[in-house]
Amino acid sequence: MSATPEPVAVEETEVVARVRAAQDAVEVPATLDPDALAHRAVRRVRVRRTALAAGGSTAVVGVLAAAVALLPGVLPRGSDLALTVPPAQSAAPAPVEPTADPVPDPTTEQPEQPLRYLPVGDGELPELPGVEHGIAETHHSDYTMQGGLTYTLPPGGWEVDGEAFGEPASVTWMSPEGWNAPGSDTPADAVPPPMNDSGAVLTIDVDPGAASWTAPARDSGAWTVEIPGADFVAVTRGPSDDPGLARWEAHVRHGGTGTGWTVVLEFTDDEVGDELARAFLGNLWFEPDGAPEWFSPTYTYPEVGIVVPGVPAGWQPVSTEDLGYAVPPGWTSRDVEGNFGPGVEWSGPPVDGAPSDVRWNMFVQVGGRGTSSFSTAADQFHPQTIVVPGADFAQVLTSQGPHWAVDTVPALSADVQLHGEDGGPDVLVSITLPGDEAGLETLRGVLGSLQF
Repeated sequence: MSATPEPVAVEETEVVARVRAAQDAVEVPATLDPDALAHRAVRRVRVRRTALAAGGSTAVVGVLAAAVALLPGVLPRGSDLALTVPPAQSAAPAPVEPTADPVPDPTTEQPEQPLRYLPVGDGELPELPGVEHGIAETHHSDYTMQGGLTYTLPPGGWEVDGEAFGEPASVTWMSPEGWNAPGSDTPADAVPPPMNDSGAVLTIDVDPGAASWTAPARDSGAWTVEIPGADFVAVTRGPSDDPGLARWEAHVRHGGTGTGWTVVLEFTDDEVGDELARAFLGNLWFEPDGAPEWFSPTYTYPEVGIVVPGVPAGWQPVSTEDLGYAVPPGWTSRDVEGNFGPGVEWSGPPVDGAPSDVRWNMFVQVGGRGTSSFSTAADQFHPQTIVVPGADFAQVLTSQGPHWAVDTVPALSADVQLHGEDGGPDVLVSITLPGDEAGLETLRGVLGSLQF
């Protein structure tokens, strides 16, 4: 006859005992900022994503789980970015005696640094964690508000409600809406822009009452961001009236002029929206003070320099209706019907790294006769006046930045706007050349050959 065995108490092995002791010995630093830690964990995951194979998802989960395990508290959506401090321990845990010298783990998260407080008006506020200056896509758009506040839009086709250039005292931008899924017109690896179809809104207003701003209390949950030349920057994050969005509000004042702006970012109430809000605030600067060293614009506006009249040696003299000009040797042409009018496309060497049909080129389009439709461009387009025989209006607008087909290839683009005297035609010459000194020299050769 069999008997039921009595339950036997299993003693903890030495390994289990050490694990339990190690768990009890973990103490979260009081200065740990959960929001910044979570953001860094996510950023690390993003950086490593390209190196992870199918089994890498486990590693990603491990990183995030480790970060969450260290958080003293989780910030609820829609709450202010205030620190959550863990309760103090009543007694220090007993130390665990190691059996051998431990080997440092280079991937272990380092303790958070104490908050840095910066002057804000008549007070001071903690610096917003996770803000990095100069974070922007390869192609990004920069605009300047009345008074000189310069900002960079988030990626994706934001649309302005009103006027963005000139001297607007208020501007509103709407986030991207609609997106063509991968198919005949969209590459298979294309992804929608961040916050697409979310209803996110960006508003900036010149605030006439900026001189009377007072700093929030140090423990109010407000933050600040270091903006060169500012004497007042106060940032808050709270709930939005629109579902799915959070409201970031920043008051920014220039220390030299006293001009102040209220910036409202109604961004998605998630990590993506928060990251874009931080990037937006980290890219603010003042035009009167000049661009900071971390600012890298998408486009620069090179000066044409000295233009020598005449046809360069070895070039082909040609004409399109009333306009005579020259093109480099080997360039070929075909007739086109452009947006401005009928004309000719001239094609030169292929662009390195682009499909074979993408070449350096020049379009010459002829518009209507009579009064010119051109006018002197606004300063933000950096117009340059040139002398063209037989023209009563001639200006060139240059820009240099990444080629539209290959981001890594710099390209020099120029629009030459001409009007023939005595009621002659409008002519638009659009040129795309390598973004180097050789490309600039080719542009000078084209400009020097122009004549009606």
